[in-house]
Amino acid sequence: MKRTRVEDYWRWWAYERDSHAKVLAAMGAVPPERRSAREYRKASTLFGHIIAVRRLWLFRVGAATECPGADDMFPADLTLQELARRLDEMHAAWADYLGGLDDHAIWQYFEYRSFERQSFRIAVADILTQLYGH
Repeated sequence: MKRTRVEDYWRWWAYERDSHAKVLAAMGAVPPERRSAREYRKASTLFGHIIAVRRLWLFRVGAATECPGADDMFPADLTLQELARRLDEMHAAWADYLGGLDDHAIWQYFEYRSFERQSFRIAVADILTQLYGH
């Protein structure tokens, strides 16, 4: 039986969620006294960036009302609990969004502006492919 394109995105999303859980678990395995190390803080900032960018794309496709600002793209010094909270919220929002898509909706175009104020027009499928392949 042939899968639909939306089913492919759900599979990729499940893989990404699992990967995020493993990253969070690995960060949680770092002893608290070592979490102020440069390497841990860099990993925390990068993971916070991944979460923020996923939230930004939800806003751009019209699935979120709050747009993270440019200053939110590389959040520094987030606690493990704050990362987990942001991750859970982002996962729930993406699950809601993906749950409303069908194979017609993913080929719809939307417009957005970058932080540099450039306008773009792109299909939902193209953004989903970019996000999961990035």
